[in-house]
Amino acid sequence: MKNIPRTRTSRSTLSAVALLGEVFFGCLSAPAQGQNTPTNATVTNASNAAVYANLTLGQPPTVPPANCTNLGQQIQSIADPRLVFTSTITRQNISFTPQTPGATELGYYRLAAGETITYQRQTFKCSTGTCSPAVTFNLLFTPNVYDGSPNNGCGASAVFPNSSTIGEASINFGINGAMGSGCANADATDISAVNGINSSLGIVVTGGSWNPTGPAANRWFGQNADLPGV
Repeated sequence: MKNIPRTRTSRSTLSAVALLGEVFFGCLSAPAQGQNTPTNATVTNASNAAVYANLTLGQPPTVPPANCTNLGQQIQSIADPRLVFTSTITRQNISFTPQTPGATELGYYRLAAGETITYQRQTFKCSTGTCSPAVTFNLLFTPNVYDGSPNNGCGASAVFPNSSTIGEASINFGINGAMGSGCANADATDISAVNGINSSLGIVVTGGSWNPTGPAANRWFGQNADLPGV
């Protein structure tokens, strides 16, 4: 079976909207508020049963790239008080449970059927006016609790011997206080079906100047593990 092409899109720093939607398990979205303003992110369980949204937070490089003197602020831990979500369920307290004891960048949240949670972007004053911490969401949706072993859905485990479908969104990198032309400076969304499929996801982007959504083909299933860019 040929690997289904992944879908991705991105936008420049002068726009501000992204939405990643999920048809069967969950969806990720980010409605834009206008130019140079923070982007939101939303996760929706569009199925008729509860599912687990397994979150991996992307981490900044240990050494800034060339022509980037300051990486700016980025949310790197599920315990970060700036990682704030609200729910369509009244009085619902939202926090991500560490997938394993002591884990800081891997956590899960149980989404009720039809529930939507929205990341409430935080702001801070910076040299350009108002900035917002950057954050990269990598979401894997499962019907049961998943401990992320050994590599959070990317294959080589009893649960996912091949791999899974992962929804990704990197937001607010253009307004996180980074300094330098070599710093990350644009929002982007991506759906990866690297070595296998476990859920159905879709992307919708609204507002601002998003580039057209397009597919990117990988190799055959079983031949994509550990390859860069897939």
